[in-house]
Amino acid sequence: MSSETRARIGQFALLTMTVSAVFNIRNVINNNVAIGLASAPAFFLATILYFVPFTLIIAEFVAMNRDSESGVYQWVKTSMGGRWAFMAAFCYWFVNLFFFASLLPLVLVFTSYLVTGDEQTMSPWAITGLSIVIFAVATWVSTKGAKWIGTITSVGATAVLVLTGVFVIMSLIALAGGVEPATPITMGALAPDTSSFATTWAFLGTLAWIIQGVGGAESVGVFLNDLRGGVKAFVRTIVVAGLMIGLLYAVASLLMNVFVPVGGLELSNGLFVVMGAVGEYFGIPVLVTYRIVGLILLAATLGSLLMWTSTPVKIFFSEIPRGVFGEKVIKLNEHGIPWRAAWLQFAIVVPILIIPALGSGNINDLLEIVVNMTAATALIPPLLILLAYLVLRLRHDGAEREFRMGSRTTGLAITVFLLAVFSFVFIAGTTPVDQALWLTLVYNVGGVAIFLGLALAYAIWSRVTRHKTFFRAVFYMPTVTPMVAIAYVWKLMYNPQIGVFHSLLGIDLNWLHNSRWALPAVMAMTVWKDFGYAVILFLSALHSLPEDALEAASVDGASAWQRFRYVINPLLRPMTVFVVITSLISYVQAYVQILIMTEGGPGKSTYLISYIIFDEAFQKYDFGYASAIAFVLLVITAALTALSFSVSYRRSGGAR
Repeated sequence: MSSETRARIGQFALLTMTVSAVFNIRNVINNNVAIGLASAPAFFLATILYFVPFTLIIAEFVAMNRDSESGVYQWVKTSMGGRWAFMAAFCYWFVNLFFFASLLPLVLVFTSYLVTGDEQTMSPWAITGLSIVIFAVATWVSTKGAKWIGTITSVGATAVLVLTGVFVIMSLIALAGGVEPATPITMGALAPDTSSFATTWAFLGTLAWIIQGVGGAESVGVFLNDLRGGVKAFVRTIVVAGLMIGLLYAVASLLMNVFVPVGGLELSNGLFVVMGAVGEYFGIPVLVTYRIVGLILLAATLGSLLMWTSTPVKIFFSEIPRGVFGEKVIKLNEHGIPWRAAWLQFAIVVPILIIPALGSGNINDLLEIVVNMTAATALIPPLLILLAYLVLRLRHDGAEREFRMGSRTTGLAITVFLLAVFSFVFIAGTTPVDQALWLTLVYNVGGVAIFLGLALAYAIWSRVTRHKTFFRAVFYMPTVTPMVAIAYVWKLMYNPQIGVFHSLLGIDLNWLHNSRWALPAVMAMTVWKDFGYAVILFLSALHSLPEDALEAASVDGASAWQRFRYVINPLLRPMTVFVVITSLISYVQAYVQILIMTEGGPGKSTYLISYIIFDEAFQKYDFGYASAIAFVLLVITAALTALSFSVSYRRSGGAR
């Protein structure tokens, strides 16, 4: 469709769309609830060290891909190719699906304050039903293109900027008038709590929320073709928006506890409590303040909802290669929106809105669940954008573009720094404070390494030994035996009174109740059970090796080790990669053996990620944290599964 037929937007509209997509004063509340006044310097540092350079990266990608309809997809494709572009677009769209579950209930909260001046009690199921209706309306509006979206977001974003400015000015006037802050603004209050490893790790985990809070600038890249002024106007507007947003976040966080002490706010009504206290100080009735704030936040939330309803759909479906989806799904309407894909998104989001309601008792419980579901995992799409930019500066720095973020060296240095920060914050945001990270690494990586080495060694040995059929059957039998039965048998074998290790070998050790030996004991059982699976695969690969290559190596005088190193091992490499990936998927999902044999103990020495999900959800009833970890596990498993399919495709002779 020709871009000349579309309605155009100006720089102010783009500025408000960026603010609507990125700035959310509720992020100030969320992080104040989590870490108090320490969120103020955290927001400031996140703006300077992350958001500003990330905004410049987005501007450079936009300058390089002026005719792109899909934004992120085309940016990644220009530097890393179609496969990575598809993964980036999919992650961006997929992660965003969970964001709706936290955004839609807030529309009801703000409507309640606007109409009644207070938060009305509603059951999670009523909230979910109304959220579905609201999302249906938002989906319809989002198909009307940038003009409609820009008009609505302009009203909401302008109003929330005014609200934030009024809050800052009134709080400063109150401080100047002699008001003693409810929580004094001191260096001690601004500093994060690092008195213990647990509090330090929790603060680092909260940085995932901070970075998410200043993220989202990439979303407006899809509207470049709708902007009057082109690339230069886009770069200028998005940089100004980034600086404005960072300053607002930092100052608002600094003043959030002037009237309400740290610990006195909740996720659903924290902003109303703060603004009500500010208004009351200046003689404004609380009910009036609540209704004004409700109206402003409702307008801003609706604008944000429209942005995030349309943008990921455009990114994922607009320029995906033909054949991935049906022609009807990706067809753009007269406004440049794949409208059928938008309604497909609606159908997928409906069950996501329903599931959190199963584990919540009220709207605060519901919000805690869905906020955790979207915090750290929202870092995945920008992480892929950073990787794409790193490749761009490494391999394609000579590509023509109107804007660059400094020299090649400067761009690479900034990108490497951002990737390091991202990786560390992502680990801190998704790894429980009471779980040593080395446990997961040792169990997954160490277990697979031992398992792989033993399986390969046996597969080679079995080619020359007698009774090979008998041994293969014996080793493969555990693979088809249920994990529950094997775990109970091995638990008896490890018993210090009647177990086989005690009775036959004379080893006087309580294996499963010793923090040093519990994890190796579980690993040994898992390796033994899965051993036959790898053996069968390696034997199949060994039998398919070309005999002439082995004979030529023997004729040339190669020793057995040299034949393995230079002939057998390279030929087995595709199978080895496949076994490693599929085994990692299995080990990451280890749960049954932990539950039966150790229950995560002793002293959390076997507290692995799958068992953590069970423990947090069904033992501690923290469904929010469990949902967040489960989603991370889903992403990891999906990535490994995609990699295994790619390896299988190459092994079958597919094109690279």
